[in-house]
Amino acid sequence: MKKILRILLIISTVFLIGIKGVSAESVNITQQFVDNVWSFHYRNGSVWTFGNLPYNYANGKLVYCIQPDARITTSSYNVYSDFTMSGYSNDIKRQMELISYYGYKYPGHESLKYYMATQELMWLFSNDESIKWTTGNTDDTPMIDVSYEKNEIQRLINNHNVKPSFAEITYHVDVDQGLTIEDKNRSLDRYNIVSVDKLEYSIEGNKIKIKTPNIGDYNFKLIPKQNYNGTTYIYDNFSTRTQTLASFGKPDLKEYKFMVRVYPRGDIEINKTNEEGEKLSGVEFEILDENNKLQDTLVTEDGYAKSKSLPTGNYIVKEKKELYGYEKDNNEYKVSVTGTGENYIHKTLDIVNKKIKCEITYITTSKEENIDVSFNIYKDGIIVYSGKTKNGKASIELPYGDFIIKEIEVPNGYKLNDKEISFSVNDITCASTLKVDNEKVIMPITSTKRNYCYLLLFLFDIGGLIYVKKTD
Repeated sequence: MKKILRILLIISTVFLIGIKGVSAESVNITQQFVDNVWSFHYRNGSVWTFGNLPYNYANGKLVYCIQPDARITTSSYNVYSDFTMSGYSNDIKRQMELISYYGYKYPGHESLKYYMATQELMWLFSNDESIKWTTGNTDDTPMIDVSYEKNEIQRLINNHNVKPSFAEITYHVDVDQGLTIEDKNRSLDRYNIVSVDKLEYSIEGNKIKIKTPNIGDYNFKLIPKQNYNGTTYIYDNFSTRTQTLASFGKPDLKEYKFMVRVYPRGDIEINKTNEEGEKLSGVEFEILDENNKLQDTLVTEDGYAKSKSLPTGNYIVKEKKELYGYEKDNNEYKVSVTGTGENYIHKTLDIVNKKIKCEITYITTSKEENIDVSFNIYKDGIIVYSGKTKNGKASIELPYGDFIIKEIEVPNGYKLNDKEISFSVNDITCASTLKVDNEKVIMPITSTKRNYCYLLLFLFDIGGLIYVKKTD
């Protein structure tokens, strides 16, 4: 059938070249035969033809044999763009284009065996049932196995329309965290990757590893590997019985893209003080994300704590464990770690803790009588409170700690109790009472007479009477 078609094409070419506008450029065909490589073509179960494998060139350009049942009988060929003049359909043309594309000279396939496999796959579109490669001109010489190469070419052809699994996807990653993307479709080897925005990357098998040193949007292109460009042509001289040759342009190839969006990272700093501005150490905090998942735990040191590096987002900062002697801060502080133009964002919280205040009652008496005295309270040798009892009583609010209370002034007629009383304010002693008793002053009366007398003294500033009895 093919022979009849070729005869008809030869006849029609004479009349139609001008009409169809088919290029008839003349080229020179040369051959370079490969030592110790022979092909045996089987039809109807037996050898139909055989020959020494050549590299065929048209004006120095590699071309393939697509008619194994004919020899090259002339070096003068014409070039035609109408592939159907070869006797093959445009559908087979496309399949041959794929074989040529993924075959010999495809990146990594630049070997004699891949050339043999490429040529064999094209021959199998003829009436050849099978091809056997040998090292000699008889089919009983050692065979050359190119099954691996054929399978690899066919694998790439089968996956021709399979794009990398990460094509057309936008990935989100934090600055300096890097990104590793795996092509689960295992088609990455068919593409060259171009970083449009110059983001550094490397390829390891079916994975692409991308460095993300700066924030921003970074675009990548997936460009099919191209071992050649151009258009598919056939080469023949229909005026003679000669072998048809072909060169192939690239098949339909699609480019894809993907994008990496790099976000800044940040941290949360906490400054912890009391109401007097003193820095507090040992206060424990936890940082939760929007899903209430714990991201970090902090403990202040010298009033300061800093979180680990956090991805951008919204967080809640809560006091987990308060400092002894201080009220727990039950507030939830919402912090948004976001920003533009910077790789790293710092967010600072200034949090004040209130001291727990305990009411201490100070009672001053003289036996059963209440008296009013002035007093000081000391902490670490420093006066922290000065006051005076009223009706023999004073209520003082003090934070947790160790203190000393001391009288500094009493009413006339009473002795100053200058004893320093140490006391502690804590969970146990909170709301406790301190009591101090003061002695009255006894006024002696001297006399030379050996008699008894009573002296009544009106002590208006004391507000009472003192009876003093003098004896010999």
